[in-house]
Amino acid sequence: MTSTNQFILLIDFVCELNIFVIMASKKRNHPIRYSTEIKHTAECALQRAIILSSESKLNGKNVEWLDIELPVDYSGNARGRSIDLIGKDEEGRYVLCELKFRKQYHDNGNPEEAAKQVKKYYELIKKNHSEICGHKENGKPIDWQEVASDRTRLVVAANTSYWNFWDGKRKQGLNFDTSDVELYSIQVEESEFKEQKGSKETYIPRMSMKCKDWIKL
Repeated sequence: MTSTNQFILLIDFVCELNIFVIMASKKRNHPIRYSTEIKHTAECALQRAIILSSESKLNGKNVEWLDIELPVDYSGNARGRSIDLIGKDEEGRYVLCELKFRKQYHDNGNPEEAAKQVKKYYELIKKNHSEICGHKENGKPIDWQEVASDRTRLVVAANTSYWNFWDGKRKQGLNFDTSDVELYSIQVEESEFKEQKGSKETYIPRMSMKCKDWIKL
């Protein structure tokens, strides 16, 4: 084999290796750090306030929050699906939570859509649990194989205004299938985070003590 042929083979090998590395990097996602200082005053603010509060009581029982915004979709999409919130209860069961926050004139999707979303995340975790990584710097350790087990709890949680709005729709005859999903109300006013932010460009959302007790519906 001539030196020219050897060089061509080497170039081909390097190109194939680069393609493999690019595909692998697309498949795996290693989030570094989630931001805690934000501009938002709705769902994103609620999410940050919850994770920064460390734990909540779901129907009187403690849940420690571990991480947020974790990609679980490895289909190659530019923006795959991500879990809003993941925690672990006092019995050692993982909790996957889809968050909703209604502000005036924004219904933010109905409860059935939210329930379908968290179920979809759970199915993706069962499929991709060996690929999922938490935030390296400010996420807490998670046993993804255990999250993929049938012990995991699926939750939809939202502010009171959200549930009041959709309860009104239900009374008008609309029905929502939320089977196999726990529903919780968080006692946060629509204006809570807007008031916390005030005139500042960015701020760190905080959760008051009363808002740490979630009410099961």
